[in-house]
Amino acid sequence: MVIENAYDGADGGVDIRLRKGGKTYLVQCKNWRNRRVGVATVREMFGILAAESAGGVFIVCSGTFTAEAARFAEGKPINLVDGEKLMKMIARVRRDSYP
Repeated sequence: MVIENAYDGADGGVDIRLRKGGKTYLVQCKNWRNRRVGVATVREMFGILAAESAGGVFIVCSGTFTAEAARFAEGKPINLVDGEKLMKMIARVRRDSYP
């Protein structure tokens, strides 16, 4: 199940909540102006993950992540999806959906 943030104003750091197998996964989407997402965003999402007892976090951006952000995410249930990976995921869905 996909639940989009339906609130006006601040979203508390979560744009989408995914529910599967009794677990909730949090998604934060960074807009195109943030070409390099830094460690502060990843730390913030890790805090929200703990506060909500979520199963994991996905941080999606159209650019890239700093090396420090990638190091902080290592070994944690945090999935960093940069622009290149996002485009590959979209291409895969298109290929699988439209034979």
